Amino acid sequence: MTCVRRSIYAGGTGRVCISSAPGTVGVQFYLEGNLIWYNWRIDLQRYENGRWTTIDTRYGYVSPDSPSHRSFTNIAHKNARTRAKIGIMNPDTIVQTIYSAEIIH
Repeated sequence: MTCVRRSIYAGGTGRVCISSAPGTVGVQFYLEGNLIWYNWRIDLQRYENGRWTTIDTRYGYVSPDSPSHRSFTNIAHKNARTRAKIGIMNPDTIVQTIYSAEIIH
């Protein structure tokens, strides 16, 4: 599992972790140092033909007391750069985009 921390526009830090297993990519999103909760959209992306392509999407919310854990299943292993693109929403408009580290999946 690879994790990175990113500043959140309204304060606090988002910690995004991404991992790979056969057929599955896991994404964990934690909110730290902030008492606000956010809706989010996670796009799982793969780098193909010189650009990032979204291959699956999930929606949810995150708060300091309720981290988000999502599994993207049936994701073919193509030995390609893969990342999570997280759109932080307020309430249903994306106000900030943060990215996970890249993994090979």
